[in-house]
Amino acid sequence: YGRKSSILRFFSNLSEKQLSDLNNQILLYVLRQSRLSTRINRKLIWMPQNLGGFGFNHWQDRIYTEKLELLQKLLARSSPMVKNLLQAQIKHHQHQFASSQPVLS
Repeated sequence: YGRKSSILRFFSNLSEKQLSDLNNQILLYVLRQSRLSTRINRKLIWMPQNLGGFGFNHWQDRIYTEKLELLQKLLARSSPMVKNLLQAQIKHHQHQFASSQPVLS
């Protein structure tokens, strides 16, 4: 994935359906470029390589992982004010989604 698409997917707020549709379009493109059948079993595509699959990752997993990595970097390196703001935002979202377990320790 190029740098431009990396920035766009990182800062966009796409729904799960939009991400799934986008993921399917990317997958179909990769399969066509690899000259593989687009009807190939999806379990084989998502299965890890060490188990005989292709080891493709869902795009939304990559996006969420990158967002969490950025959050971890900000919490580790930021000023106390930025840390407090980030922690307050995380707590707000935690209450918004009614999670009983704290996200941050």
